Amino acid sequence: MKNISEKLKLRICFQCLVIIMFLAGINYSYSQVARNSIDCNKTESLIKNLQQNHISPPQINDEFAAKVYRKFLYTLDPYCIYFTEEDLSSLPSLKLTNESSCEFFNKVSEIFRKRLLYEDSLIKILENTPFNFAGKENISIYPEDSVKYCSNDDALKKRLIAYFKLEILNNLYLMSNEADSSKKNVSSKNVLLKEPESRAGVFKKIKCETKELLDDSLIYEKCIQIIFLNSICQNFDTHTEFFTLSAKKEFESSLSKEILSFGLEFKESENDDITINRIVPGSSAWKSNQIHKGDKLTKITWDDGKSNDLACVDIEDVENMLNTGKNKVELTIETPDKEIRKVTIVKEKLANEDNFINGFILQGSHNYGYISLPSFYGDFKDIRSPGCANDVAKEILKLQKEKINGLILDLRYNGGGSMKEALDLAGIFIEEGPLAIFRDKISKPYIIKDLNRGSIYNGPLIILVNGFSASASEFFASIIKDYNIGVIVGEKTFGKAVGQVVVPLDSNMLNNYSNDFVKVTNHRFYNLKGKSYQREGVVPHIILPSNLGYYKVNESFYSTSLYSDSVTKKATYTPSNNIPYARLDSLNKARLKNDTNFNKIELIQASIANYYKKTRIHPLDKDSYFKKKDALNETIKTMKNLSARPAKEYTVRANRTNNLLLSLDEVQEEITKEICKNINEDIYIEEAYKLLEDLFIYNSSKEK
Repeated sequence: MKNISEKLKLRICFQCLVIIMFLAGINYSYSQVARNSIDCNKTESLIKNLQQNHISPPQINDEFAAKVYRKFLYTLDPYCIYFTEEDLSSLPSLKLTNESSCEFFNKVSEIFRKRLLYEDSLIKILENTPFNFAGKENISIYPEDSVKYCSNDDALKKRLIAYFKLEILNNLYLMSNEADSSKKNVSSKNVLLKEPESRAGVFKKIKCETKELLDDSLIYEKCIQIIFLNSICQNFDTHTEFFTLSAKKEFESSLSKEILSFGLEFKESENDDITINRIVPGSSAWKSNQIHKGDKLTKITWDDGKSNDLACVDIEDVENMLNTGKNKVELTIETPDKEIRKVTIVKEKLANEDNFINGFILQGSHNYGYISLPSFYGDFKDIRSPGCANDVAKEILKLQKEKINGLILDLRYNGGGSMKEALDLAGIFIEEGPLAIFRDKISKPYIIKDLNRGSIYNGPLIILVNGFSASASEFFASIIKDYNIGVIVGEKTFGKAVGQVVVPLDSNMLNNYSNDFVKVTNHRFYNLKGKSYQREGVVPHIILPSNLGYYKVNESFYSTSLYSDSVTKKATYTPSNNIPYARLDSLNKARLKNDTNFNKIELIQASIANYYKKTRIHPLDKDSYFKKKDALNETIKTMKNLSARPAKEYTVRANRTNNLLLSLDEVQEEITKEICKNINEDIYIEEAYKLLEDLFIYNSSKEK
């Protein structure tokens, strides 16, 4: 069912089965729920592992246990619609021993199951009763550090009903927007006529999620256990995480150039049907020649004979089933002419399109290269296998054949990945020398050096970053900044200067924990001056107003993230003095002073910078709710529109080498045309181009 709000998808059922909380490093997915007997006696093994491997383990005491308690309950119930103060008073104390944790875990699990069943029974009472949206009622959604639970069952019932009203209102709002966009006659004035449809949709989704979670007690217990174990991990630091074997594989696959995939992309029709939107060339689905764009997916049957009913799922659910399930599946599809087909397909290695790199030419008075690097992907199983650094090098060589006068490397939204690839990429631009300072739990700080003499590119370089540039991308930007061989442009980066390693939960692989792992923070990175950018981020040479709106979060947003520090370690290196940073900054500020788009973006960002940190009060009357949503969506729309403006100084095209290959793949050719359009309309890339022009003029004047 489409039109379900994002808040509803944060419910516990959906958290366990689908949600990946980007940046916070929490990963709860169906793939984590291994089908073996539940064992709640993992607390002591987990804590022992973390104390041994974590670079800065906290003291395990009553204060720490209290933090785990709060994190666990908040993750289960972020909207305070399940637990009451009376429930919490009945819980045993948590001491983080196996015995104490099992007692606590089992009691929470029992109460939570009871509350989910109560919610289901309340829905059955309310599902045929229209909701009134005329009063001045509201509901507050609390941040984690100031959560407020209902005092008793009566108060909880009122809050749960208010929560239902919020979801139904949100669904009505989305229905109104979709109707307006498709020119249908459903305006905000008569949208309440759609209240029965909205109510039915919301309640159907909740009931489906609850049924899916509670029908299998093993799945339910494993979901709750994963959340509990991650509540311990998260209180060591934001990026430490418990993994099952399947979740570990999924994590590594996301940072790989190749992925196992059936090769299908979906969309939802106006009737909420899940249809085929694209078939990846070369995939098993593509080679079957029995699945086509526009076909409706009606059933998924696995090779063990078990099937998934698609009546209660949306696209995100289907994608998770296929991505995290087995490698062979039978799809039942219905063609547009109502023919029913059953097609068996298998997962095959395909290029991970999220990690696909192409070099483009910004063609103007002077030609500049542009490369977007989505992540620092690499092969975790074979570190000798080439990764993103090798791919970027290849694209640079292609661009250099066309005599580019400068290069833009776009690391915006690059959340990191392999630190080895970040080091290798830095080596492309640096002749030789130290790259960074590294410290783990055992060793004294030591210097990481560039092992490959020589560089591939030493021309004018701009690195684009934003608040979602994290980890390896910040690490790389910091190296470039230390050597003064490029201009960092954008906004302050995310602020993650710590690294993780994935280790078995128990080092004795013969025991029953051999399928459980921990991604644990075990080292820190520093720039060549010994300063960490942890929580603080890398500050660009040229700062541009942020267009991230209320999505703007960073490492310091998370209460358990590690603090910045510094080390004393002398690194001998010679920074360049060839870039006139002050001059470039002055020219940029002069341009932005008269740039209406950037000025408006700055004003909007300042007005909503603290959105996530405040208690959000949602009105439950239709007019007030729609007015508030309209204002927020208009802000987001305005921000998006301000960020898009066709460039006047240049056009965008793929490099000539890639153009030859594109002519053989119509689908990729169309995708590339769309990418070129997006590059051409991006005002941040436009400003990077102008800065390269400033550099070109400066360098030309020096040569005279």
